[in-house]
Amino acid sequence: EGFQRGTGNAFIDVQQTGDNNKVDVGQRKGGYYTGMTGVNLVAVITQSGFDNVSSIDQTGGNMEATTTQSGSDNGSLIDQFGVRQSANVTQSGFYGDANIGQWGEDNIATVAQSGEFNEGSILQQLIGGSAVFNVASITQDGIGLVGAPNKAIISQSGSNDMATIMQSGGSGNMAQITQN
Repeated sequence: EGFQRGTGNAFIDVQQTGDNNKVDVGQRKGGYYTGMTGVNLVAVITQSGFDNVSSIDQTGGNMEATTTQSGSDNGSLIDQFGVRQSANVTQSGFYGDANIGQWGEDNIATVAQSGEFNEGSILQQLIGGSAVFNVASITQDGIGLVGAPNKAIISQSGSNDMATIMQSGGSGNMAQITQN
């Protein structure tokens, strides 16, 4: 578990191998719109094995969060509050669960999953209003097994947003994009 709070740039890099690992990262910098002053918050988590969980919580601006997980039954959660945020989750294996929540504007969120029975979701909105210029993308690649679906959900509240879901392989895949 790690937490950073301060007035300058912040960087966290966590690497774990094995099973049943858990990492929680929190980074804070100033207020909600601090990103307009050029502050950088970066968190990178890499996990390999089974039943691993990662969580990144960032508040400030110019934030970047990256999680890479290989193995099965892994879960990733990224929550970002501010402006000019970037969140990336890459998972390979079965039963992966990736969730990205971004509250702010001018954000980019990407989920890439390979394998079966994976779930990816992205939520982008502004607290108390509509966000603008958000980009969300979920890509899921399966190996084509019958009854091995992947699920992807993108929800954006605002204007000038872009959302993309690409799924291949698997059987019974589900995709949903909601923009309002």
